Amino acid sequence: MLSCVRSYRERIAEYSEMTVLERWYSRIEAEDLLQIVKDKEARERHRKRLAQARARSVLEHDYPKLAAQSGRRPTIKNNPPLMFHLRDQNAERLLKRVSAASVRTARPCRKIGTCSSTISIFRT
Repeated sequence: MLSCVRSYRERIAEYSEMTVLERWYSRIEAEDLLQIVKDKEARERHRKRLAQARARSVLEHDYPKLAAQSGRRPTIKNNPPLMFHLRDQNAERLLKRVSAASVRTARPCRKIGTCSSTISIFRT
């Protein structure tokens, strides 16, 4: 636990000396984390899992979960409450409310254009 706290403290100290863009693009590589693992068997097990994950493509792994074949066209699968198809009579009214809410929540950001909340609802 102490090593975790020390690592966090050191990383935050590094971030404090970086510019905003440097912090935005900074990342921790999985290979760097593997060097920290002391147990040799655990390190090899994690290395194999990483190799499997890198070999897997988005089309093979994620696409079947996100899309379904409906005739000739693929359709997006429902995943409530984040993604769903509007199928009732109130669909148009709901879309207007969501559109109006997203316009109201748009707010200017410092130095970079505008920020806004985006809600995606797929219509059939």
